[in-house]
Amino acid sequence: MKILTVDDDPGILTILEHALTSTGFHEVVSATSAMHALEQIGSAETPFECFLIDIQMPELDGIALTEIIRQTPGHGDKPILMLTAMHDTSYLDRAFRAGATDYVTKPLDIEQLRQRISSAQKTSYEKSLVAQQPFNEEHPIELDAANPEIKISHRVGIGTTDTAIDFGEFENYVLQLTRGRKKDHVLFAIKLIPVTGRKFSASGASFRAALDTAAEAIGTTLINDHGVLCYRGDGTYLCLRDGPVSASRSELENALSSHFVAASSGAAYKPQNFGFLVGDPVSLSAYTEDTVFEALSCAIGNVEDRFVLFTHERKRPSRFLFRRRLSKDQQRLERLAYKSLFEKVQAIAIDTNWQDIAVKRTKKK
Repeated sequence: MKILTVDDDPGILTILEHALTSTGFHEVVSATSAMHALEQIGSAETPFECFLIDIQMPELDGIALTEIIRQTPGHGDKPILMLTAMHDTSYLDRAFRAGATDYVTKPLDIEQLRQRISSAQKTSYEKSLVAQQPFNEEHPIELDAANPEIKISHRVGIGTTDTAIDFGEFENYVLQLTRGRKKDHVLFAIKLIPVTGRKFSASGASFRAALDTAAEAIGTTLINDHGVLCYRGDGTYLCLRDGPVSASRSELENALSSHFVAASSGAAYKPQNFGFLVGDPVSLSAYTEDTVFEALSCAIGNVEDRFVLFTHERKRPSRFLFRRRLSKDQQRLERLAYKSLFEKVQAIAIDTNWQDIAVKRTKKK
């Protein structure tokens, strides 16, 4: 893989070049500034496949460079990993909103960096596949009691608000928070739902417009400069917010609906046919890097539980308990959690100092 490393510290560039080329899988080109990096990109005979960019650089910083790369044709889905010693969440916000795929803190753990590059490649590849999926213009949106899911399940990107990022980057953002100094971040899942009758139709294009407007409503009502959100498919958004929300769940749902209707003037869809369900918040401070995917799944499960009750509330007595199936997104998160745990156990198993590691973990407890 052809990688461009960008850092104003020559020592870091030397370390990166040696660490990445020694495996025989990567070709590394170095740049000592953002302007030098743009020159390298412009003059490259074959395009770069990955970027490692330091955030703090003179003149043009790494976040501004990331924005420029994302606007360069052919680089919309290329992995971009930010390198920095900063743990401040404001840098995280800016980096991921600019289009960063992942965030690696200094001092660098070379083996971890290699793993994160590989993971970023997979994230970017998955994103490119989603972008290539045809969006069915005639597919009806249905609400069926036997299968209470909105039938358009693409994890499409939401581009109408600065607070929205793609789902893979969102997961990397949350992971990075659990690696550093944790603050009082909370996760919310919010679901855009049909509210009139069991079934209605809308074209894929108009539903996509509704998704964009809903993201704008969520960003304005819940996020602003205090976090990020992503769209997970099936009408569900996942939001990360720095600090709790004082408003009640019903107040949030009413505020979201009001903003959605106000922003839908002239839209092809009927805004009154849509509503919002807000799931109970999940505090990220209760989770670690090893269990972070459980937090994401739990937040999504909270809103899915409400959706099932909303779907059945007029058909079954309220005391009836429903057994909710895991959504496709939750199944995916469970697979990621298992994979993460397996890789960690495997790494310990092959480490000759595994007993020392166990002792250190016991002392930490």
